Amino acid sequence: MSTQKINAVVFDVVGTLVDSQGTILKELESVFFNNQVKSETVNDFKKKWGKEQDIIFEAILTGKRPYIIEDDVRRQSLQTTLEKEEITLSSEDFERLATVGTRYSPWEKVPEQLAKLCQRVKTIGLTNSGMAQIVEVAAQGKLQWHTLLSAQLVSSYKPDPKVYQFAIELLALTPKQTLFVSTHPWDLRAAFKAGFQTAYLPRKYVEGPKDTDHFDYYFDSLDDLIELFE
Repeated sequence: MSTQKINAVVFDVVGTLVDSQGTILKELESVFFNNQVKSETVNDFKKKWGKEQDIIFEAILTGKRPYIIEDDVRRQSLQTTLEKEEITLSSEDFERLATVGTRYSPWEKVPEQLAKLCQRVKTIGLTNSGMAQIVEVAAQGKLQWHTLLSAQLVSSYKPDPKVYQFAIELLALTPKQTLFVSTHPWDLRAAFKAGFQTAYLPRKYVEGPKDTDHFDYYFDSLDDLIELFE
């Protein structure tokens, strides 16, 4: 496809541009060590914590409970998981884990790659993270954007279609001329339904596309995306 037909790039952020799962693992390892919790339970705990978060997200998306920001989803699910696993943490360490979303580290080279991309095309972030959380992540990681949007602004979460439509309407995007980049196949499927061109970017910890998935681009690195505009 010709990049003449791409006049904006919209990025998923968490997982795609920042290493959320790697950051969480490091924080859990440190906290569990401080509290004399067996280190071998880290991966298992992370999975269970993630499942508890998914339960809350699903309940919100299906209207079974009111919207709360991702920070509160993480906090509530952490408390539930700790109780189920009968693990007690100090209040300081609990708070450290509950706020880990503000400390996600960028994947290698991402700050430099985003800076280059911003010089070539409109560059936008669209994330499920709360605005305060993701602004902190961007500030600490030196991530550049032309604008950054949160699903919090419509009190929902991707893959709810209204999140993508919100970005389209607010920024007057032409979906057919906008490339949506994500490491999450479910995110790309929803973006495709909203009319975007789609690009898959593989990252560690994330399940890859299904055989039935067909995206417009498959990048090995953001450098591949940058080259399209040179």
